Amino acid sequence: MRDSETLPGKGKDESATILFTETQRCTWWPLWVILIGVDLLAVANFVVWLIRGTGLGNVPPNTATWILSFICIGLVTIPFMMLKLSTHISSSAIHVRLSPPPLGMMHQNCFPRHSVKRVYIREYHEFREYGGFGFRVGNPSVGDAISMNGNKGLQLELVNGQKVLIGTRKPEELKAVITRLKSST
Repeated sequence: MRDSETLPGKGKDESATILFTETQRCTWWPLWVILIGVDLLAVANFVVWLIRGTGLGNVPPNTATWILSFICIGLVTIPFMMLKLSTHISSSAIHVRLSPPPLGMMHQNCFPRHSVKRVYIREYHEFREYGGFGFRVGNPSVGDAISMNGNKGLQLELVNGQKVLIGTRKPEELKAVITRLKSST
């Protein structure tokens, strides 16, 4: 990473050097097996219906059913394909963005350095502790989580008592950046 990179959306006067950046996509293979399997089954059923005039179960579905099926597939599969978690750490703040946009509006996406009381890398279990990946509201003892998948994350304990875990696939690089930031204080 180049030291000359600046945070997105910052002007020249208020730019901050990015010390760490990471973009993650959903790679949890059981989810993709299910989504692709359902999509392939729907497409196969549609092709059989076009050829034979009946679906796989010899049930003649109408056009509205097919349109509704493909809309539902699109509303589920396409957002998962677009799902991504971006993390940028500068000397002044930690920026997190969960996309597509409706997901990004569900959490604070900038944690200024002065609002963070404690920060460290820790192991976690996304399903046991938070119930899955994405943006998750946890109980007060573990706090909220923003993750894709994995078992390592950047734990933030904020001045207001809130806890936020940001998942990472680069724990060693992130640990080095945190150490660097702590030593510059």
